Amino acid sequence: MGSAELDPLSNKAVEAALNNHWPEAIDFNMLLLKKYPKDVESLNRLARAYLESGRTSKAKSTYKAVLGIDPYNPIATKNVKRISELKSKGITLNPTETSNTTTSVSDLFLEEPGTTKIIQVTQLKSPKASASLRTADPVDLKNKYSATYVYNSKGKEVGVLDSFWGKKVASAIREGAKFEAYIVSADHTSENKISVFVRETYHPPKLENAPTFPIEKTDDFHPSVSEEAVSLITSENELPGSDEEESNEHSTEGGKHTSLESLAQKEQDALDHLDEEN
Repeated sequence: MGSAELDPLSNKAVEAALNNHWPEAIDFNMLLLKKYPKDVESLNRLARAYLESGRTSKAKSTYKAVLGIDPYNPIATKNVKRISELKSKGITLNPTETSNTTTSVSDLFLEEPGTTKIIQVTQLKSPKASASLRTADPVDLKNKYSATYVYNSKGKEVGVLDSFWGKKVASAIREGAKFEAYIVSADHTSENKISVFVRETYHPPKLENAPTFPIEKTDDFHPSVSEEAVSLITSENELPGSDEEESNEHSTEGGKHTSLESLAQKEQDALDHLDEEN
């Protein structure tokens, strides 16, 4: 019968979902399931498309179909629980708006060192304010009481950004910085965890030396030689052992460049030479 994963329709179904084209996602996954009736991946994608379209009952029954094939499937298990809990609280999921852009979720969450950050939302408000939030949904960030508050598209408060980063974002907003934010994940089960992807779209010149999201230092060590040492080594004064060290130089298209090991040795030789003169 072949593999659904290798079927071209599978790529089309995934692409439709990434672009929030849920009616198309439903159609592509339905076509796949006609060819591969027990394909769990297609069923999970179909259930997700139903859920994003506001067809909660169809989504739940499709997730249950997954569990009939794979009783321990984590995606289906989690979402059946999620739908049941929302229903018990009287919360209705509204359809996700179909995207008219060509920007995919993967492009939307493209990380840029120094300008983006994934931040946890704390102090969550009423479940109804966050119940309809889904991955890639835009949210508004507002500075209030030295903290950054998160609001959904209807202007309802969702919660507050994590204290540490929330204060930094709030401070930057007060100074004129601008941000955009999107839901990365929204767990509407009893854990009720929400995180957002924050991108700084404008950093005012007066904050040039105060980045909102400083680039984290790595543990990688990059050997370097001080400018003073380089100046001493490359001066016209001939240093002891310079003839011997020439064999350690590396030739490149732009000319000869002394290796770091050679520079370090020459620096030490120069210091020894100065000690002898004194």
